[in-house]
Amino acid sequence: MDRTRYPVYVQEWMDTIEKSLGVDSERLMEYCDKLMEYAQKNRLDYLKGFALFFRGYGLYSMARLEESMSALSSALNYLVNEEDWYMTARTYNAMGNLADFQGDLSLATDCYCKGLVISREHELGLLSYSISSNISNIHIALGQLEHAVDMLRYCEQLTDEGLVAPITSRIVICANLGTCYTRLKRFNEAKHYLDLLISICGDDRSETTRVIICVLRAELYHALGDAQERDAAIAELNSMKLQSTTIYDALNELCRHALMLLELGKLDEFLALISQIEARVEGVGVEKQVIDLRLKYYKQIGDVENSEKTALRYYEVVELSEGMRNKIVSHNITTRMHLDELSAKRKEIERTNLLLKQKSE
Repeated sequence: MDRTRYPVYVQEWMDTIEKSLGVDSERLMEYCDKLMEYAQKNRLDYLKGFALFFRGYGLYSMARLEESMSALSSALNYLVNEEDWYMTARTYNAMGNLADFQGDLSLATDCYCKGLVISREHELGLLSYSISSNISNIHIALGQLEHAVDMLRYCEQLTDEGLVAPITSRIVICANLGTCYTRLKRFNEAKHYLDLLISICGDDRSETTRVIICVLRAELYHALGDAQERDAAIAELNSMKLQSTTIYDALNELCRHALMLLELGKLDEFLALISQIEARVEGVGVEKQVIDLRLKYYKQIGDVENSEKTALRYYEVVELSEGMRNKIVSHNITTRMHLDELSAKRKEIERTNLLLKQKSE
């Protein structure tokens, strides 16, 4: 969308909003409010959609999830009407991420698929790449590994055709392909993606990247029966003093690794890892995963007393999370109905445009 039709100061507001994303949530919200006030005063629907989209992201970073979903859903009204398909696809992707985080895989899949259709239809390569990667994560969570591989290989195809993807995205693709092929016992392909992952990262690796590499190395060499290489990867991960951001970013990988440590009988390493997770991150979802791991640990060592205490806490956390989930699902039903209305409206617009074209011809 051409921004030069707006006053220079409005263009500067939009630039400030984009630069504040993921950096300064308060500044982001301040300028979204300015832009929305200007847009309402001047009846500029595109600017309303733009402001609501970034407001949704700001609310998400502040853990105001219901408000975030509401803002993103409202943004679609304006972005679809203005036929800004790039921002529309971004909004669907963001809503998919939010629904996935909330545990609503049905709505997440629905949003991702709508975003992917628009991205492919309008040749938005980087968004097609990002959304396909997100869909693959759902397939992996559901154990549909072959379907996950199909989506991940599609991402590879896009880069082979010249798409320049961020290195962080390429790291996720390689790691997920390595994980899928390891579980599918296609070890040559798994080793290829581990080597490619290490090559892409080079020597300048973030802590999150190091965790991802270590977890994949440990899983692959364990599956291959190479205890020496597996234990070297475990030792490297054990030596890290994990930051809270790393734990949030790589929580699923760390929980998988903890479970492998437990199965191997490496109980000291297991306890050290989950103690780090407990000490540095909070939230019902995180606590639920850690408690589940502790229950498995107490069962393995035969500690009935602690097992019963932990089971009681697990019940309390599940009850709490179910109450939150029911509230979220109720809100998401409204969102889904709104998306269906938008879809019907879009189809009606397309049908009208087709009729007008036919008449003009």
